[in-house]
Amino acid sequence: MKRFWGLAAGLLIAVVFFTACSAGEDGSQPPAYKYYGYVTNQGTLDIDGPVPGSGKISAFAIDAVSGGLTIVAGSPFPGVFEPSSIVAHPSGKFVYVTNHDFLNPCISTFAVDPATGALTNAPGGSFFLLWPTSAAVDPSGRFIYAVANDGLYAFAIDAATGALEAVAGSPFAAGDPIRIAVDPAGTYTYVLSGYPVDTILAFAIDPATGALTEVAETPFNSDAVSEIAIHPSGDFVYVTDPSSRLIFHFAIDAGTGALAEGPSSPFATQAPPSSLTVHPSGKFAYAVNAGSDSISVYKINPATGALIEISGSSLAIASGAHHFVICPSGRFAYIIAGSGVAAFKINRHTGALTEISGSPMVIGYRARQLAVLRIAR
Repeated sequence: MKRFWGLAAGLLIAVVFFTACSAGEDGSQPPAYKYYGYVTNQGTLDIDGPVPGSGKISAFAIDAVSGGLTIVAGSPFPGVFEPSSIVAHPSGKFVYVTNHDFLNPCISTFAVDPATGALTNAPGGSFFLLWPTSAAVDPSGRFIYAVANDGLYAFAIDAATGALEAVAGSPFAAGDPIRIAVDPAGTYTYVLSGYPVDTILAFAIDPATGALTEVAETPFNSDAVSEIAIHPSGDFVYVTDPSSRLIFHFAIDAGTGALAEGPSSPFATQAPPSSLTVHPSGKFAYAVNAGSDSISVYKINPATGALIEISGSSLAIASGAHHFVICPSGRFAYIIAGSGVAAFKINRHTGALTEISGSPMVIGYRARQLAVLRIAR
């Protein structure tokens, strides 16, 4: 591979994953990490839409052996408005939520209690953005990037408090940005932009300041792009187009960050792929199929990044399910299903999914986005 294996990144709708956990998480030894999941809930509605400030964050602990979920004491936690994405800091100390609320568009910081998983609003953690839609934290945890109506924002993160400080030059011009992802090496960030044509913009990240410099753009033909995901090797980028039932695939030039569309791209799918999530091993990818209420499993060619759908792998899920995430251990997966979260065990040899007993678990009203983090014991 061109670069070291690191964290998998992708604008799903706003989610971050961490490297695979150490030995012992098969139940033979006490787990080395604790896991928590956080689900944003839009909150109550009135005739005009969501009631400002009524959103919550539901929190649950994840059993490292079984993958089961347990509600965290005090959940749900207040402090969100109309959440559009949620991402976790690599240290497991903070969670960030972008709010697309008309009256209070912002990015908010929450501190995580490592013992319980409970959340508190970080002092000075809220920062105004013009209707942000997606965010991503770089693997070092030093910077966070968010796309909004007026451009691409970059912030330096205070390691002690999680507070944000705008990077010089922010916001950076990015056309009409939709989704964002940072590569596993923290070298480049990629932005889906819908103006003037469907384009993926590549920006080089200054490792000292977090500032961004555009290095390349890759126009491509799409009717309605949905999400962007980066392979954990840092070699490939995937973009979903549900309206045309396509998944675009690009190879990353490690030296320049430029993208070259793969020879077999785009891949035609049986159902509209609203999102694509890559397994931390890089062996499998999972597409949530909008409208058909299913998940398709793909093998990934390690040399080319090409997708091969596994015959008979399609799994029926609850109506309207969305936002599929994989636990950092690579053993479990979770998806928002209505007002709850469905949990699955992943077969590490085949990538197949098996629903865990007790799933789905009711979380809250109008669940929107999901993030999973790990904390060392």
